[in-house]
Amino acid sequence: MKKLCCSSDQNKDIISYLPDPIRSHIVSSLPMKDALRTKTLSRRWRNVCSSLSTLEFSQYDFRNSNSKCDFKDLVDETLHFHDGSDIQKFSLAITIDDTYIHSRRANSWIYFALQHNVQHLTLRFWVSLPVKLLRLPCCLFTSTTLSVLHLYCYYGCDLEWPTNIKFPMVKYFHLEEVTFYDENVTNKIFSSCTFPVLEDLLVVHCSFNSSGTLSISIPSIKFLQLIWEKDHMVNLSIPFIRKIDYQCQSPPNMSCESLSSLLSACFQFPVPEAITNDSTFYSSVRKILIGLHNVNSLDLSEGVIESIARDPDVLAHLPGSYCSLEELYLEIIPTENFVKVIPFLLRIYPNLKRLYISVYEPENY
Repeated sequence: MKKLCCSSDQNKDIISYLPDPIRSHIVSSLPMKDALRTKTLSRRWRNVCSSLSTLEFSQYDFRNSNSKCDFKDLVDETLHFHDGSDIQKFSLAITIDDTYIHSRRANSWIYFALQHNVQHLTLRFWVSLPVKLLRLPCCLFTSTTLSVLHLYCYYGCDLEWPTNIKFPMVKYFHLEEVTFYDENVTNKIFSSCTFPVLEDLLVVHCSFNSSGTLSISIPSIKFLQLIWEKDHMVNLSIPFIRKIDYQCQSPPNMSCESLSSLLSACFQFPVPEAITNDSTFYSSVRKILIGLHNVNSLDLSEGVIESIARDPDVLAHLPGSYCSLEELYLEIIPTENFVKVIPFLLRIYPNLKRLYISVYEPENY
């Protein structure tokens, strides 16, 4: 039997001699700060990050690393040596101030992503005084390549909206902690004129100081999530919606088309202690329950259940049964009212397969 010999080729760094596209694909699966560190391995790795289609820059992740490089210089260098190919995903998480990262510099990074046909854009901003008003590139608000947009503005970072806003290709839009001062801007943003193909809309902990009412009229929406603590009136006209996650202080005013279109629904708001005699509150809850003809999964909080118990017209107006519902999630407080409502709900949902009950007792109840 012949003895096998190891050639010098077998001792080579195999990964380094892979074709550039393959090495770039491998590096793209790493966290951004680790991907950028590969440039120091050898000359063959120097430009491996230049063709990455996913670029994620977090000032806070970088701050926790052992690198001695400056964060903003690293971002500048990475974008400078980019090979010009399209960027699929671009993420930026930074604090904007007048000393370290100025808004003009941040805008140049965002502009770079837009110029390279970015499709998924995530922007997370914190501010440091005296910066208060954040102005983003105008071309962001008219991008024809964006399909997914996440926009977060934390701790008093106020966003200035331009007069021309149009997102013709955005299907997923997530807003968090954004404050709206101008009612005209608010009405423009949450309309089909601005989002003609929008399917998923998430509005979380935002404020609408210019008006007590938020109106959303975008027929293309399939999923809607609204979460905030302030008491804003909400009008929804979304005829083809399939799923809603609504966690606010008072029930929304929904069109009958929107309610009958829902297949999955979550309605959560607190017990209306201070508005016991508010007929609008109870009529809104009643309208929601009556209109949910086709829903197969339903999540109701203690506020909804207490409204049913207090409203004498609910029993008279609700149909005898809803055959579509299969899953029911209830959050209840152990009181006589809640105990009375559960048999009523079981009676009108005869085809129920799964029932989940969460019982708790609030501190001030």
